Amino acid sequence: FVRSFARSFYSFVRSLARSFVRSFVRSFVRSFVRSFVRSFVRSFVRSFVRSFVRSFVRSFVRSFVRSFVRSFVRSFVRSFVRSFVRSFVRSFVRSFVRSFVRSFVRSRAMS
Repeated sequence: FVRSFARSFYSFVRSLARSFVRSFVRSFVRSFVRSFVRSFVRSFVRSFVRSFVRSFVRSFVRSFVRSFVRSFVRSFVRSFVRSFVRSFVRSFVRSFVRSFVRSFVRSRAMS
């Protein structure tokens, strides 16, 4: 009787230990995997978002600055060239017209 009881008790304890170990391992693995996956995904997403935002901001700022500088330089050069050409043409035309009129008046006065 004692042997059969000891065997049954031993098998009961063994099955209980197996089920405990299995459930412990399952819960440990689940919690570990969940926490690892969460932290990995968080860090991956953070790094991806940071790198994406940095690259996007850099490229956007570069293109914006380039386009702004180009348009500013173009408009500045255009306005400068226009004003310079206008003043030069005006002064040249005035001096040419004055000299032409003077020579014309002199030639008329002599004849």
